[in-house]
Amino acid sequence: MTRYVVTPIVALSLAACAAEPAQGIAEQPFMQQQGTELQGVVLQGTQLQGMTLQGFRFAGATLGGAALANLRLEKGELVAEQNQVTLRGAALVDAHLFAEAQNRNVHPPQNAVVEYQITGIAAEDPIYDPTHTGSTFLYTLAQKVDNTNTWQPACPVDSDARRAAIPLADTWDERGSRNSSAPLFTFGCTTGAIAKCYRWGYRPWVTGYGNLTITTGPARGSCAPTTAVTAWRTRRMAR
Repeated sequence: MTRYVVTPIVALSLAACAAEPAQGIAEQPFMQQQGTELQGVVLQGTQLQGMTLQGFRFAGATLGGAALANLRLEKGELVAEQNQVTLRGAALVDAHLFAEAQNRNVHPPQNAVVEYQITGIAAEDPIYDPTHTGSTFLYTLAQKVDNTNTWQPACPVDSDARRAAIPLADTWDERGSRNSSAPLFTFGCTTGAIAKCYRWGYRPWVTGYGNLTITTGPARGSCAPTTAVTAWRTRRMAR
């Protein structure tokens, strides 16, 4: 069986960017944390030093101070109910979500809950959709720092001058191993390997596009895609 590998390998850099921050969100130097090459989300604040983001909770989300019910992912979009009304797309701007972080380098491991706010939502650019199925949205996130009223951008600036993240139903550890059973989901910044693999064609709900493998190590940030993804990638590179 032939194994297809996307080339060139993606090399990720998490250096601080000089782009203007979103209105009302302060800027500070990014602190590189373990695992950021995959998710791209950079944990900020002294209380989270040494920690790795485990994933975002479906439970506990709020909008306008009121609880969101049945928060879920439908393909590449967050959906929830509030007051018996279904909210999706830009209707979830200003929603607050909570993520779990952990430092496994100490004994016992230290855990933390991190609060995030969705400050912007936009449909994904069609050039990043090889399946032509749509349904993917980009989310701008801000992190509440050290339980203060200071909020920092969660994602570095990408090549499109955006600070954006893509939601995925599973979670990945620092080695790139996927966990489909955790009660958490992933927000992958578009500068990270997970979102890059998604943009190259990982669509678990589309036949032939759901078997992407993320690898780490010396070639971290590389993807081993399906034949369908490889064919699409080849066509794009030939343009």
